[in-house]
Amino acid sequence: AVLWYADTLKPKSSLEEHSQLITDVRFSPSIPRLATSSFDKTVRVWDADK
Repeated sequence: AVLWYADTLKPKSSLEEHSQLITDVRFSPSIPRLATSSFDKTVRVWDADK
C-alpha cells in the first residue's frame, strides 16, 4: 500500500510490512496515526508523519 500526499497526489511512503494483502485501513482523527490489518493476521500501526 502507498500513503499519498492529498495536496500533490505524490507518494509519501509505502506500507510494506505485511506479507499478504491489506484488508482494512483506519485513520486516527486526533493524532497522525493509521492502522492496517492484513490477511497475514497482523495489525500494524503507522506514524502518518513519517
